[in-house]
Amino acid sequence: MEVIVTTEEKLRTLIAEAVASVLKGLPVPAPAISEPEQPITDAEAQQLVKRSRQALYSWRREGLITAHNFNGRLFYFRSELLEALRREARR
Repeated sequence: MEVIVTTEEKLRTLIAEAVASVLKGLPVPAPAISEPEQPITDAEAQQLVKRSRQALYSWRREGLITAHNFNGRLFYFRSELLEALRREARR
């Protein structure tokens, strides 16, 4: 049997490297399931993207966003609006 003499700091480093090596080989866990996205009103959508009602209408007509109709009122989803802003910036 061999006796190894080391310092506390070197031992911590060796342990950290060993743990990192083992963790690197493990699969990445699936992301947590999030709550369903809540729809936002037309007025909230205008504030979010800093565009007029007419601009939102143009985006709908061009197929950049989808308006969701519930009881005769239009709603949008934040993620769809933000994606439309990204696409508009790339044009």
